[in-house]
Amino acid sequence: MRIVLASLACLVASPLAIAQSNKTADQLLPADAIAYFRYDGYAAHRKAYDQTALAQAMKEGLGDFLDHLFTLLVSYTGDDVPPRELKKGEGRRTAVDQFLAYIWDHGFHATIELRPPGKARPDNEQGTVENPLQICFVFPHAADKKRRPVLDNFLRFFASGLNADVKDANIDGRGGHYFESGDTNFTWWPEAGHVILAIGARPVKETFPVIEGRRPNVTSTRWYADLKDFKQYETDMRGYVNIA
Repeated sequence: MRIVLASLACLVASPLAIAQSNKTADQLLPADAIAYFRYDGYAAHRKAYDQTALAQAMKEGLGDFLDHLFTLLVSYTGDDVPPRELKKGEGRRTAVDQFLAYIWDHGFHATIELRPPGKARPDNEQGTVENPLQICFVFPHAADKKRRPVLDNFLRFFASGLNADVKDANIDGRGGHYFESGDTNFTWWPEAGHVILAIGARPVKETFPVIEGRRPNVTSTRWYADLKDFKQYETDMRGYVNIA
């Protein structure tokens, strides 16, 4: 009898699991955000980028300047070795360098929500939201064994800069992590092959209704189709701001 019940449970759950695993990065972001931004990364637009004035400037010295600037920024955290001259095992600087390499190749998607202070969502617990700002990042295809440590290491590095302790989190069966800074919570976990980083007063409770389809995602908005189908010229960044 137990075997029959377990089999029925698997049959019922399977379509939902398949639907969740097939979600794109944008299907994990809320429709009612005041701002949306997407960066595709360099790899998807390599041919077009190499023909731009920026690519030429990077080859003629701007790239070296930016590397030097980045080295100075990293040195403020207590490290003074340029990221690209590291040996294996030099954690903090390696974490930043690998993260930027991931962004350069794969990009990210993000939204910003702003709720009036004290206004709780109807699908959440009763109470007030101390911080009305909610930011959600989705890092495409970052949940695999190669890319996940890159995100984890960088966010741990970022947490250390805020003097915050990173803790493990079980997010509805998903292995994630979180840390807190003031009344703001930073939580990240794998979802549909991607990694979500949610930032806010209650980031998980705000994000899951979108993942589960109880709140609409950005792909259901009127402006999204126009943004996605824009083809007058090639772009690696696209965004939308709701000023209404």
